[in-house]
Amino acid sequence: MTENKDGWDEEILRDLFNARDQQCIKKVELGELDMEDGVYWSQELHGNYSVRSAYRLLQRQRGYWVESDNNSVWRKVWRINASAKILNLVWRSLSFCLPRMSILGQKKVVVDTRCPVCKIESETVEHVFLRCTVAIQCWGLILSGMQYTCQNLHQWWEQALDMSDGGKKAEIATVCWSIWKARNDVVWNKKYTQVYVVIARAKQFLDQWRNAQKSAVCTSYPQLLEGDGSCVWVKPQESMIKVSVDASTFQEFNASGIGIVARNASGGMMVARTVCISELKTDSRNNRSYGDKRSTQLDQGSEMAKGYNRIG
Repeated sequence: MTENKDGWDEEILRDLFNARDQQCIKKVELGELDMEDGVYWSQELHGNYSVRSAYRLLQRQRGYWVESDNNSVWRKVWRINASAKILNLVWRSLSFCLPRMSILGQKKVVVDTRCPVCKIESETVEHVFLRCTVAIQCWGLILSGMQYTCQNLHQWWEQALDMSDGGKKAEIATVCWSIWKARNDVVWNKKYTQVYVVIARAKQFLDQWRNAQKSAVCTSYPQLLEGDGSCVWVKPQESMIKVSVDASTFQEFNASGIGIVARNASGGMMVARTVCISELKTDSRNNRSYGDKRSTQLDQGSEMAKGYNRIG
């Protein structure tokens, strides 16, 4: 440009560019406004940098982002009614940021990059959740009858969520968590988990989480401790008494305590008793205190059990 910035400096253009490029440059109209150049972020329409657009750009450069399906699958995933740690695992798997053997191999770490569970092929995210023998058997049991035509994990998730209702979506996500937990048991503890255990653990965790969402902890004690209210008490069946027992030892006082509560089918308390054992003795054969043993020896008297068929 000329010193006045009102046109192209033809002498400089002739020195630096060939005839064709000169003609192309001259076709570019120069603005009439006297404005300073500034930084413009091309990934946003407003030109300002954002973490979201930078993340999308990096994922696209790595080949992990497909414009046609990523936005829809993310919306469906975040609508799953499941625990936060379950959704976090799904997000990490779809973002390909889970630690796995193939990543160590890429970083020149000398390890066996095959799947530690089945030892068939390299441990990628798709293999762990789709092609591993444990994953194949799990999906065959809980997604039987569903046909998939997917090429990657994003497409698999989108098809699985489209063909499932709300409850099944949460079950799928929780089974993914259980599959990953089974994989970690092999890596860190050399413990192999059977398929039915993987599914049972997922269903049990999901049921406990759902029950916890429905219940509220009501107590006069102002300072709740971690884990309070985590167990959900269930009423016994008709003609039954449910007896809840707990015991604890206090080494500093050389004592132990036992608590017993009996409730009927309507949830009403029938009997409540606490027992303190001031002298705590230890059985050297199995290192169990007599106080712990006595906690299991309940007094199921005739008065309390009158009219009931069974005490649980």
